[in-house]
Parts: sequence; C-alpha cells; structure tokens
Amino acid sequence: QAARRARLDREVVLAQLNPYPTRGGASNAYAIGRDHTGGAGMLLGNPHYPWAPLTTQFYQVHMTVPGKLDVFGGMNGDVPIPLVGFNKDVAWTHTVSPTLRQSIFELSLVPGAPTRYRIGAEEHDMVAKDLSIQVLQADGSLVTEQRRLYSTQFGAVLQVNSLVPGGVNLQWTATTAYALRDANRDSVRLVEQWLRIGQAESVAQVEHALGSVMAIPFVHTVATDRHGNTLMADIGPTPNVPAAKLQPAPGGGAASCVKGRSSQIILQLVNIPLLDGSRPECNWDLDAAAPRPGLMPVARLPAIQRSDYVANSNQSAWFAHPQARNDSLEPILGGGGTPLTLRQRLAFLQIEQRLSGTDGLSMAPGFNSLETMRQLMFGNRVMAAELALPGKAPLANMSNSLTDVCASGAADPVTLTSGSFAGQTIDIAPACQLLTHWDGRAKLDSVGSVLFREFWRRLRMPVGTPLWLHEFDPLDPVHTPRDLNTTPGPARDTLRHALAETVADLNTRQVDYTRPLAALQSVTRGGKRIPMHGDDEHVGAFNKLTPVQPSVLPLGPSGYTEVLVGASYLQAVTWVGGQVQALGLQAYSQSTNPASPHHADQTEALYSASQLARLPFSEAEITAEQIGGLEKLASRQLRRAP
Repeated sequence: QAARRARLDREVVLAQLNPYPTRGGASNAYAIGRDHTGGAGMLLGNPHYPWAPLTTQFYQVHMTVPGKLDVFGGMNGDVPIPLVGFNKDVAWTHTVSPTLRQSIFELSLVPGAPTRYRIGAEEHDMVAKDLSIQVLQADGSLVTEQRRLYSTQFGAVLQVNSLVPGGVNLQWTATTAYALRDANRDSVRLVEQWLRIGQAESVAQVEHALGSVMAIPFVHTVATDRHGNTLMADIGPTPNVPAAKLQPAPGGGAASCVKGRSSQIILQLVNIPLLDGSRPECNWDLDAAAPRPGLMPVARLPAIQRSDYVANSNQSAWFAHPQARNDSLEPILGGGGTPLTLRQRLAFLQIEQRLSGTDGLSMAPGFNSLETMRQLMFGNRVMAAELALPGKAPLANMSNSLTDVCASGAADPVTLTSGSFAGQTIDIAPACQLLTHWDGRAKLDSVGSVLFREFWRRLRMPVGTPLWLHEFDPLDPVHTPRDLNTTPGPARDTLRHALAETVADLNTRQVDYTRPLAALQSVTRGGKRIPMHGDDEHVGAFNKLTPVQPSVLPLGPSGYTEVLVGASYLQAVTWVGGQVQALGLQAYSQSTNPASPHHADQTEALYSASQLARLPFSEAEITAEQIGGLEKLASRQLRRAP
C-alpha cells in the first residue's frame, strides 16, 4: 500500500498536468442485471466524443441484413457497422480503457549508420519507404511532396521534431532512435468483431465474440441481455508485457527495461511505456496461447459476468463492482487498487444510492424503468461539489467544507501576492455566499457552477499539503479520499487565495458568474444560441461536458460558447415482455451540414431539454414513427419519451 501511495517526483507531476489530447477520451456505462431490475437487463451507454464534425463522430443507424443482422446503434465514419447499440437480445456500449496498447522502444544505433540498430549482438537495417502525395496550394494548384519513412521490426520509427514536455528527448539522433510497436497494428478484423457482437443473443456470446475475434482496439465492453445478465470485459489486442518489465530497477540500473524518469513522463503523457529496444528480453513476451506473437492470451484478459450490475467510467477492470475487485490486475491492464477519478466515484455512488433509495429520485430502490436512467444521466451531479460543500447531495459523514473556510474569514478580503492579479484585494464574501446557496449541480438553472468549476480548476495545494484529510483507501475507493483540508495555515490560505484569484479572473473577463448556467454555457447552431447543461471532467461530473478551453476560445461575458467533448450517441435500453425498448439521442445531432434541419434538432429538443427520444426498433415501432416514404425515413420526427 505504501507503494500505491508513493508520491511521484516533481517532473512527473508537472507532466501529468499537460492536457494531452488523447487523454480526453472517456465514457460512462451501466449494465444493471435482473437482481436489481426484477427481470431483464438494463443498459446506459454514454460515450464521450468530440463534438467537432470528424470521421469519429457517431451517427444513429438501424442496420438490417435480413437473416444476418438487425442492430440499432451508433456508427462512425471509420467502421461501416454500429459500434455501440442493441439488437432484440443484447445491448452493449464501450468505454475507453487505460490498458497500454503500445510501447515505444528506444533503439541503440550502430555508430556511423543512423538507419541501422542493434538488438543484443545482432544488427538490423531499418526499412525505408518513399511516399508521394499531392498537396493543394492556396492558389488551387497541386504540388507533389515526398517523405521517406522508416520502420523496424518493432514498428514505425518516430520522427519527433522537438522535446516532449517534461524535457524528454525522443528525437532521432546519431546514436538513438525510437520506434512504436502497436498491438493493433496487424488487426484487420474490426468489421467482423462488431458483426459478431451485433449477432450475439446473450452476454456470454458477446464475451465469446470478443475473445474469438480479438479486434476491439482500445475500449472496454459493457453489455447486458434480456435474460438479466451483465458483462464487463477488457478483451482486445494487448501487449504481453509482465509487471517486471514496467518497473524501474533500483537507481535506474541497467537491469531495467524502462528508461527511468523519461519512461514515467511518457507513460503519464501518452499512456505508452518506453522500453529498451537494444535488449531482446525487453520485447513483448511470446506465448503459444496468444492470438498473435507478442500479445497476451485471452485467458489472462479481464472479464466478469454478474446478475446484479457492472459499471465502468474508464477505470481499469480492477473495479467493475465493489464485490468483484481484481486487486492483482496486471499493470499493462491498468493495475489494481488504484484511485478512482471523481467521475468514476460518482458513477458508483449513484448506483449505490439508487439501490438504497437514498438519491431522492424515488423512495422505491432499484432500477424500475428507463426513466431512472434518464434521471441519473441528467441529474448533473458534481462530485467535487458534493465532497467540498455541505448539503449538496446525500453524502453521509461530511466534515470540513469550503463554506467553513468562507465562514471563518469571509469578512477578511484576500490580498493576492503573486500571479497575474498580484496586488489586488478581493472580497470573497459574495462568492462564498453564492457557493453556499448553489445546488451543487450543473443544471441549466444552477447558479454557482461556473464559479466552482473555475475555482476547482485553479486549486493547487502546496507541495506537502494534502487536498483531502482522509486519504485514499484501496478497500473503499468509492468513498475515499474525502474531507477537504481546511486546516488553518497553508491549506486554508490556499483555498481562500484560489477563490480570490477565480473571482478576479472572472471579473477581468467580464463573466457574470451570478447568472444561471443556461446563460453561461451554450453552443450556437444556425445563428441560434442553445443552452448546455453538464460539467467538466476535473470536477467529477457524470454528465461530462467539456467546453472549448479559454486558451482556444476566450472565456468572456457570454461564458463558454462551444463544446469540445461531451455526450454523443446516448442509449438507455431494456426489455419489457421480452421486447426490446430503447431511449436515446444524438447529443450533437445527426447532420454535420449546417443547412440541414437536423443539424441541431436533437441538441436543442433533446439534450438541452434533458430528454430522450424513443428509438424505434420493431417493424411496428418503425411504422408508427414513419412520417413519409422511404426517402424520408432519415427525417423521422423526434418524439420525446413520456
């Protein structure tokens, strides 16, 4: 446990603060079994995806191949088949997994031969490949550009033009080069993988499809079926790298396969281990049971089936259910006994409180209808607020809170001594009062969420001063850490100064944070402003909605005016009388064409209104929803669920 709680060195901590774009992938998934539904399974699938019109954007489709496939779900431009969805028997979704799918290998080059590298006593030549493409110029002409790329037996040689944040050098020099090995490099069965999932009649068949095809690239699979079974699995191409190869040797000695502090920083930045490519024993292990050389056998990949529930919000598979922990999960798969993020904790807390009937939604415990899933999804709870402010949610045994700090010194203005606002004296009493009366949520009518969000983003405790008095307990990851550190001295001073700096910053930007969230968070489509609820990852919002950051799109009087990442294709699925029933939406709407009437219809009528539409599946449902001929089926009228 001491090792789990060990502090990283300063450089690693700084590296973790770098907002590397690939770390934004996220999702929530609930699969509730018959023990808590009274019969069939129930699924909430909430993938978080960029809202910019990219090929990765989801589109709602109902794909039918008579006698072969009948699936409603979300499909993107990369794979021509639904990636998340449901059929008459099974519903499934995915969440980004922390499993390490790639490794960077540091190559030792032969002196005087920059394209020749050593592995043990052997020398190998890089393979060169010349590429030519035509590039459109500003004047409309085409110019041919050429590139020579190199590869090794590990994979492609990286050509990095500058230092990696944290001072790590991955540049190709006269003595060293770097190659990327990817577990998905030779995976060409994506369509077959989701075809097999879409044909499954039970979660057992979903798990079998995952293990027999082995083409899920970077996500967990969470599923349920009409029989009330649930599944959480992280089955896909995974490097066979044991824990010993990922651990630095004492003092960074030569016996280690990782490259000391540089490896730690790369791992934190891009979730990729940096290994010594000059030593054969540092390559991925071979196992005769593996689907391909260097991959982990299916039998060692995590999968759990239960009849009560499983859930995932991007934590590793070590914690899919409080009574089904995998503390010994291998590090390459994310490890066990590791802290959950605020959003991950809230995801399990919501289930816990729903099963006890203490969440205020219904006195009757359990998951009784899809309306329950809608309420949980759009409850817009904020975990950081529930931990830092009293009375914001049914959280028992709360002690120290931010309002205690405010009460102890609200009459005393804060004089800032450093940073952009040094020399200013800020009265934080109004901000304290606002947070005290805030509902602790990110609903459209919530007043105070923007102030808290920016305060929590700015908050950094001094080195050696913990944010929480009750530290993380691996035996209770949902409820720890907790108890905000409001101790007089550095902790209390830091909280007050962070709040004062936030007030000064918002005032400078002319952001009136006393207005409801509806007035401060929106998107504009077709010239019309659409208010947005939801909150960011760092405050632990289940309904994750990350606005474009102020460094890209300045935060001003109008607040946040565009979404970077948030809900995408959302589905809530169950079975009634053996027949599948589903609600859902496309948060950023179906059409990427600004001139289309369907460019923002679901964004406004459904997502902004916290509503879900019926997703027609049976022929009778499709007929009832149809408003025209076949040529108009893509324009079905949205109808809110009761």
